[in-house]
Amino acid sequence: MQAETALYNSTTQEWDLAQGKSTKFDPETGFPVVIPFKNRTLKIKEVPKDFKVIEKEVDRLRIKELIRFIDRNEKSGVDSKAFIVKLHSRFSLSFIPLIMCFLALPFSVSRTREGRLGRDLTIALVITFFYWLSYSICLSLGQNGTVPPALAAWLPSMVFGALAAVLLKRMA
Repeated sequence: MQAETALYNSTTQEWDLAQGKSTKFDPETGFPVVIPFKNRTLKIKEVPKDFKVIEKEVDRLRIKELIRFIDRNEKSGVDSKAFIVKLHSRFSLSFIPLIMCFLALPFSVSRTREGRLGRDLTIALVITFFYWLSYSICLSLGQNGTVPPALAAWLPSMVFGALAAVLLKRMA
């Protein structure tokens, strides 16, 4: 249903729609049939306050607002995998600099002066590239529902954190 204007009537808890059209699907053919209207009343449970959150970009929501947004979507039956991935990525993203520091440590500390700065810098850039690549791929897989949301956000950090641990252990 679309309308040029929608006014909420708080006394009747209904929406007054004007100059719009509704689309219904013909049961026999399955094709959509558009029916224009001048005025129509619509009774839905959403109030104007519910649409204020939708106006904000999901990326700009605070964590509590994002959790409420996810809960509201799930109660309404909307697929929320992409938003759950976004929530988990907010936390996992904060660990990436720490893991990158642990990954760079074995390359920055050497026992002898061998002049391997160029090689070590290249290795660090390649590792960084593949970290971000795997992070982006995993987030996409999580948003599509191929991988569980929490795993999608944390898997690259776990893999590269394990790699950092192995390199640090080998250095010692």
